[in-house]
Amino acid sequence: MPRYRAAFSRGKGMQVNPFSSYQAEPAPPVGIADYGIGPGGTPPYEYRTSSFLGTVSIGSLRTYNGSLNSTASDMSIQLNVNLVFNDSGVQYVYWVQDVAFLNTTNGQVFFIDNIWNMSSPGASMYNSTVSGNGTVAPAGKSIDYYYYAPNNTLPPATE
Repeated sequence: MPRYRAAFSRGKGMQVNPFSSYQAEPAPPVGIADYGIGPGGTPPYEYRTSSFLGTVSIGSLRTYNGSLNSTASDMSIQLNVNLVFNDSGVQYVYWVQDVAFLNTTNGQVFFIDNIWNMSSPGASMYNSTVSGNGTVAPAGKSIDYYYYAPNNTLPPATE
C-alpha cells in the first residue's frame, strides 16, 4: 500500500491553485511541476500526446527525516499525469503516477505505478476500466485505485 494520498481536488471544475498556501490536503504537487498555467494571465494550456517521458540523472543524493524511523532515508521521484478522456460522451480524469522510491542510505530503488480515478468525488476504479499486470484495490473509505508494484528492486548503484 502506498504511503501517500491523492494530492488534488476531485471532480469536474474543481481545481488546485498552485499559488495558494496549503495547510492540509488537497494540496498541489510540489517540486518541478507544469500546472498548465501561462505567464501573465495568458490562457491555461494542455498537452495532447500519447505518451510522456521523464528522465533524471543523480550524481549524489542523501536524504534523512528522523521522524520516519525505518524509512528515514527514503524519498521518491514521480512522474504524474492527469489523463483526461471521454467515453460515450462522459469525461473522465485519471491521475497516472509512475513512482521510483529510493533509499539514499543503501541505494535500493523500488518502482510502483498507480492510476487514480479523479473524475468525481468517490469515483471508483474497476478491473474493466484498466488493463495491465496490476490490481484494483481499496485505498480508503470509498476510493479504489489501480496499482502495479513489480518485484523489481534494483541493486545499489556502484561508483
